[in-house]
Amino acid sequence: MQIRLFLGLKPSVPQVQSLVTLQRQLGELGRPVPADNLHITLFFLGTIEREKADAFVRAIGSQTWPSYRLTLDQLSLWRKPKIICLRGIASDEKLQQSVEKIRQIAKTVALEDPFTVYTPHITLLRKATVLPDERQKFFTEPLIISAEAMHVFQSISHESGVEYQIIKSWPLRQ
Repeated sequence: MQIRLFLGLKPSVPQVQSLVTLQRQLGELGRPVPADNLHITLFFLGTIEREKADAFVRAIGSQTWPSYRLTLDQLSLWRKPKIICLRGIASDEKLQQSVEKIRQIAKTVALEDPFTVYTPHITLLRKATVLPDERQKFFTEPLIISAEAMHVFQSISHESGVEYQIIKSWPLRQ
């Protein structure tokens, strides 16, 4: 059996509320991502066999993961996937080390890394083709995420859209 998974972080409830406000300000530029689906992807597993998924989850769970901070401070349009996202740079050394460790674990269970460079981001709108020139008026303060837990999300398709369910979590430690 195949399932669709990714490893990621969940913003806090107040941060999600701020992101939803930002989505409303961006108006009709795209289709808003549902508030419950807002997240930061650390590693995209894609659609894989359950055995590989289980091996990956076990390997991730066997490690200790540090906490870190992420600063998302740039509103961007990514043309190929047609998304507007809030992005940042993986400048925290603990985040960089964690992403590299995740990539190495993925290789041990024969998973391909879909990214050449990791760019932390939260997708706000899908089916977007333009970004307003005055984008800074929409976004004035950086979003700072203090990552406290890492999650495996399962992407489940419904007639009404896609739902991201957390199926496993691990605390991030100081």
